[in-house]
Formats: sequence, structure tokens, C-alpha cells
Amino acid sequence: MTFFQDSENKLSFTTGILKSCHLRGRRPWQSGIEQSFELLATKALRRGRNDSIFLPRLGLTREKREIIMTIKQQQGAVLTQLILWLLVLANTAGLGCYYYVNYVKTQQIPNMIGTWSGENLTVSDDKGYKVWGVKTVTITEQQDRRFRGNFTYPDGTKNFFGVIYPDNKSFTWVSTPSKGFNHGRILDDNTIGACYVEAYEAATAGCATLTRQ
Repeated sequence: MTFFQDSENKLSFTTGILKSCHLRGRRPWQSGIEQSFELLATKALRRGRNDSIFLPRLGLTREKREIIMTIKQQQGAVLTQLILWLLVLANTAGLGCYYYVNYVKTQQIPNMIGTWSGENLTVSDDKGYKVWGVKTVTITEQQDRRFRGNFTYPDGTKNFFGVIYPDNKSFTWVSTPSKGFNHGRILDDNTIGACYVEAYEAATAGCATLTRQ
């Protein structure tokens, strides 16, 4: 037996009682039967019963039917407003996350102080393809975008100074004794790529992926 078949049986029984009370001159709408009657109507509305067919069969007055219909419409409006507010909150959170990642975080100048090391690979006419082994770079001081340090390689040690670009990802350093320059990129908080380029007679190009120790 479905909900509505059961409800109709109860309504038929309730209607019989109401008619009996009416014939005896009683005022049934002031009794507890009315509350049970309206409760069935409310449950039927929540189950999706056709209002235009079901409500009149309940024997409710026009005013009471209008009240029930108004309550149902208000419930639908509240649900719609709730969904709209959830969409607004989700959109606001998304915009905030986008703003932080693409503006706030990019404005934070990365700290490059530390000791970095990794394998150095170069190519030149003079030495061909060459693996220099581990290259160690130490950045000893940094002031805003500017920094100083030194690096060691098989032929010795050199001091250098450089600058971080406004994108907070790229950087360049130079050394007074060198004829070339080193251009690099910050890959993550503890990894950088550093590439050396030199032209003319001792033309050389090489790169090393360095990890902060």
C-alpha cells in the first residue's frame, strides 16, 4: 500500500467522523481532529501530491488551502536563496584563492640565502660536451632583490653578485673576473636552475640544477 492510498483511507475515515459530528450539531473544527486532518495535508504536500486535486478533496477551507500553498512557496524560495548564497560564497572563495596565488604570493621576494649544489653540464668548441661534477654555490647575503655570494668549481672559487627579476622567478648574477654571465630560474623553494653563457673565443654554455642543502 502506497502513502497516498493509506492517506486516502485515513481521510475517508476522518471525513465520516466529521460528517457524523456535523449531523449531531457539534463543531468538529474546534476539536483535535482538525489538527490531524491538516497534518495529513501537509505530509501530502511534502510528498509532491497534486495540490489542485488533493487539497479540495481534503475538505479544507479556501483560506486554509491558501495558507498551506503559501508555506510551500516560501519553503521553495528559502531553498533557492540558500543555493544562491552557497554559490556566492564558493565564487568569493575562488576569487580569494586566485588573488593570493597570482598577486600576493608573487609579490613575496624569495629568499635565496643558503648553499646550493648540483651537477654542472657545459658545451664549448674548446672542451666539447663536459660534465664538471658537483658545482657548489653559496649565497651569503641578500637585500630585497639584490644578493651576493660565491661559487666553487674545479678551477677555483669566484665571488659574484646578482639580482632577482620582478617576476620573482628569474635571476642573473655576474662575476668581475668572468666574461660571461649566469642566468637562472627559481624552480621551487629549494631548487634553482643556473645557466652560464659566455661568448667570443672561449664561448661556453652550461646549466646546473642546484638544490639547497
